[in-house]
Amino acid sequence: MAKPTIRQSAFQAGLKCPVAFKLSQEMETKASKAMDDGNIFEGFVFGFKEEHKDLVYNKNGSLKASAVRLKVLADKVKDLFSNGENHKRLYVELKDFILSNEPDFIGDFSGYGRGIYDLKLCKDIHKIWDFKETKEEFFQSVSYTWSHLKLTGEKLPFRYVIIEDNDYEKPIIKIIEIEITNDDLKWFESYISDMFYSNVLIPDCSKCFGTGKFDPRCRYFSDCNVGRGLLENHTTLKFSDLKCDIDIKENERDLFAKIDNSKQKEFNPESPINSDDLEESNVDNLFSSKYLTYGMDEYKGNVLKCRNCFKNTIEGNTEKCPECHTQIKWF
Repeated sequence: MAKPTIRQSAFQAGLKCPVAFKLSQEMETKASKAMDDGNIFEGFVFGFKEEHKDLVYNKNGSLKASAVRLKVLADKVKDLFSNGENHKRLYVELKDFILSNEPDFIGDFSGYGRGIYDLKLCKDIHKIWDFKETKEEFFQSVSYTWSHLKLTGEKLPFRYVIIEDNDYEKPIIKIIEIEITNDDLKWFESYISDMFYSNVLIPDCSKCFGTGKFDPRCRYFSDCNVGRGLLENHTTLKFSDLKCDIDIKENERDLFAKIDNSKQKEFNPESPINSDDLEESNVDNLFSSKYLTYGMDEYKGNVLKCRNCFKNTIEGNTEKCPECHTQIKWF
C-alpha cells in the first residue's frame, strides 16, 4: 500500500485544530482573493505554476487587468533573488507517510546569503505581520528547514521576504528571519509524528470562528461538523435574563457618578481667586468650574458628597457647600 503524501500545510492546520489536519487532506478549499494575488505575484517573480496561469492571462494570451499592477511590483523585486532554485519540492519519506514541502526559493536574496526564503505579499505589513506570534503562523520556517536538512545534510537559515502591495516607487520590504535550533527541529519531528498517529482529535473550538479581519473563520468550516455544531446549535434564552436599555442607562449613570467622585482637585478657599469668578471649563476640568451640578434624583433624602472638597455636605436645598463655598446647581 502506497504511503500517503501529506503537505506541510496540513500539519500547520493541525496546530490550530486537529480536525483541520484531517479535513485539509480530504477537501479542497477555495483560494481567497488575497491568496490569488499572492500566487500571481509569486508567479511573476519565480515563474508560474500551471494551475495559476488562468489567474493571469486572458484566452487571447494578454494579461488580465488585475495582474498588470502585480507584474509592475514583481519586476521591482525579482532581480533581488539570485543564485538559487525556485519552487524546489522537498519530499521526506517517513515510516508511514511522505512529508511534502515546496519552498519558494533556496539561494540568496539581496546579499543576505544562501538560505530558504518564503515570499509573502500583503496589503499592510504592520497590521498583518507585526502581530504574528504563534508557531502555526511561522510553521513553514521549521518545516522547510527540517526537510532540507534531512534531504541534504545542510542546515540553512530561514527568512520571510514580505512585500507590501502598494504603488510606492521603492517597494516596502520586510525581512523576518526565524532562528531554528536543534531543539526546534526535534519538536517538529515529534509533532508531525504525534499528529499523524493520533486518533484522539480534540478540537480547539475557540479557533472555529476566528477573532476578526486578520483571524478569519477556519477555512475548513464548511465540512467540519464540530464547528458547524457550535454555530448551528439550538439556543434557549430567558427573556427575563436579557439586558434592558433602561438598566444600561442606570448603570452608565452610576459609572459616571463613580468617575466624578474619584476625581481629585486641590482647592484652597483662602485663595485670592474667587470661585465665583472662575469660568466653566471642559469635562476634564469639571471641578474647576464655578458650579457643581447635581440632579434631584441623586439626592433621594440622603446627604451627598461635595465633589470639590469631598465632604458630606450637600442636601436638597443646599445652594453653596458650607465647607468650600462652591455653588451648587440642581436640575
